[in-house]
Amino acid sequence: MQSRKPLIADPAEDRGRLAAERPGELKFLDTSDYIKFVSGQLRRSSMKAKDVGVGGGMCTSTVSKMKAGETRYPRFGTMFGIIATLGMEVVIRGELKAAPVQPVAPAKAPPKAPTAQTNAMLRSMATKP
Repeated sequence: MQSRKPLIADPAEDRGRLAAERPGELKFLDTSDYIKFVSGQLRRSSMKAKDVGVGGGMCTSTVSKMKAGETRYPRFGTMFGIIATLGMEVVIRGELKAAPVQPVAPAKAPPKAPTAQTNAMLRSMATKP
């Protein structure tokens, strides 16, 4: 049986689709969006919490809390186990963020060489007692 797209789309999933570079992938820039996505996948799944827990190597209560949206800061292993049990793949790509460009200060002009007038003034000051 093929799953149908829900009538009300999940905003977190939509943001993940928009941020992805490749079709069919999701890229979560915000951890809370990833958590909401996993919770939504659990709710849409026909699997029981017990089966997901056994498949992911965690307690049934952990899965139930995730499904209900009660878990605010799940461990990565929990998220990974749930997603893998639901038949999806998690891909982590290390991307270096571009360093902010620092404005370059204009170069200072080199000091001017003393003029003949300045030299004459300095000599007159040196000869005065």
